[in-house]
Amino acid sequence: MAKITCEVVNCAYNKSRKCLKSMIDVEGPFARYRDDTSCESFIEGELPSFNYEFAESEGSGLRDTEVACNVASCVFMERGKCIAEKIKIIGRNAKESHETDCETFHCR
Repeated sequence: MAKITCEVVNCAYNKSRKCLKSMIDVEGPFARYRDDTSCESFIEGELPSFNYEFAESEGSGLRDTEVACNVASCVFMERGKCIAEKIKIIGRNAKESHETDCETFHCR
């Protein structure tokens, strides 16, 4: 699992620039540039406090997040997963997932 830095501060899963989601989905099947990628797990705003996915992470500190990757052209994609140790997702002021990018993307 990767350590994620998330600059998408208006994402519901973002807490102190870390991701609270247990798994994110990075897409960009025909990507040549990082702008061709996106975090499809992005949700604008805040989630209700009863969301059980947060139960494990809220009180005990943040854990690493698994990254499902559908960016076959990226050097870090292996068997549908991202193998980079650290990942940075960007997209300040994003309103939709296509306005986010995987800054870690590196074309083969």
